[in-house]
Amino acid sequence: MKAKDRFFVSDDGIIEDVLEKLFWVVGPDKNMSFNQARAWASNLTTRGLKWRLPTIKELQSLLDLENKPSNIYKIFKLSAWYVWSGQEQGPTTAWAYFFTHEAEDWSTKSASHGFRAIAVRNSDKPD
Repeated sequence: MKAKDRFFVSDDGIIEDVLEKLFWVVGPDKNMSFNQARAWASNLTTRGLKWRLPTIKELQSLLDLENKPSNIYKIFKLSAWYVWSGQEQGPTTAWAYFFTHEAEDWSTKSASHGFRAIAVRNSDKPD
């Protein structure tokens, strides 16, 4: 499915993904640690809905190998392509998806340089 048929952006900045049945919000385009990213997502109040960091599988669904070098659909305007997932590896580490490398990996939660946040929620489930 082409991006123009898959993603729709509303006036409030929510990106609707009709293929995966998800809503996305791109976080601030700045370096974020895991804890900063998680706090940003959980405190998001767009449309009065509950938001969270995505799973690795959800992030992988945004992989677009035709959009080099970022490998993420252009609609997700990010200047860095390491995105935190909500999956923790342990007390001091968490998983992130590295779009340029097409791979998931864990990092220390305190790492922030080059890491971004995207919030997600299911579009077909009420809070």
